[in-house]
Amino acid sequence: MAELMQITEYGRLRANPNGNTDHRFVRMSDCPETATAMDELIDTVPNTESVVSMSWEGQTVTFDTPILVTNTAALKAAIENHLLTNTTAQEYDVRVEVGYAGGDLTVRHYGATTIASLTTDGPATYNFTRKSTLKSYCLLTAFLVGAVPNITINGTDVALATGTYAYTGTPATDASTAGDLETDVDTALTSESVDYTSVTVEVNDETSSYKATVRAVRGTVLSAGAKRFIEGECEVVFA
Repeated sequence: MAELMQITEYGRLRANPNGNTDHRFVRMSDCPETATAMDELIDTVPNTESVVSMSWEGQTVTFDTPILVTNTAALKAAIENHLLTNTTAQEYDVRVEVGYAGGDLTVRHYGATTIASLTTDGPATYNFTRKSTLKSYCLLTAFLVGAVPNITINGTDVALATGTYAYTGTPATDASTAGDLETDVDTALTSESVDYTSVTVEVNDETSSYKATVRAVRGTVLSAGAKRFIEGECEVVFA
């Protein structure tokens, strides 16, 4: 489902200094043309550490109690609560994303104010990167099978290492072939310096072929022989 709000509409500053979490109505004067961006933190953090404070707009904001990094819901709520209730620069339509997996902590804040870092009881400080450039990435999909000697990337033919991707109907064999195709397409895109974020190839038993999906910057044109990758859903992100 497409989002109703644009990514640049999250976390704008509230003109009304008396606004708070109980003030649900936003006046037109509460909607200044505030520049919004994204603060992103992706770092390896031991699962035994707890976040004790964050550096926000040049201030140190100390949380009421230390929050274990694996308690992502509590960390998200603490950051959101400050953005909604501080007396300096309140944001509305606050958007904060927090995740922890494989030892990596990921925190993203979309808004007009800036979070510079989080500090844990390690003690250690983990820094955010401020991103303000907007890019549109789209899903490009094609169903491929058999001889696919090359892929055409923005008009340039690039050879695929394996070249033939037969469908056999044997799950283990086809899964291995899908892996080869995924690796080959990934290598080809990298060789042409394409701005993309992912490549996935899945076995499609219904069509006896392989569904190849590339998430690349809008305007990227891909084809394999007579098959053109069809552009699907697009998403605007900060990069």
